[in-house]
Amino acid sequence: MQRNSTRRSSAAGGGLGGGFGSGSKTEARKKLSMYAAPPLEEFTLDEFETFIIDRLRVLRGIESFRARGLQGPELAKRVDELLNRYLPMRSYEGAAEDLRKDQYSHWLLRMAHCKTEDRRLWFLTQETALF
Repeated sequence: MQRNSTRRSSAAGGGLGGGFGSGSKTEARKKLSMYAAPPLEEFTLDEFETFIIDRLRVLRGIESFRARGLQGPELAKRVDELLNRYLPMRSYEGAAEDLRKDQYSHWLLRMAHCKTEDRRLWFLTQETALF
């Protein structure tokens, strides 16, 4: 269901460049990338709402940071703060739930942004910054 590339690679992945530093929290984010198949489990309406809102906060934050001209380490730092707040990737208790939230929120927004070319482009532009 998942590819084995890192969510937060450096310039090689076409993301923010310069990487996100090293540390246990960053290392915990190496589990996911873009998903090849949608999730098949059921989820509640509350989860649906929370997953979408939290991922949108991250993606809108990335858009805002870029619009303000942030780049390199400063941009990476700000994105990392957003991810740790709204889409954490713990490597201990809660890791399975974090992975589930990341996967579901990706697919839900992917579906929501597929109607027009502009929305698809916006989604892909912001989402690829996570790699």
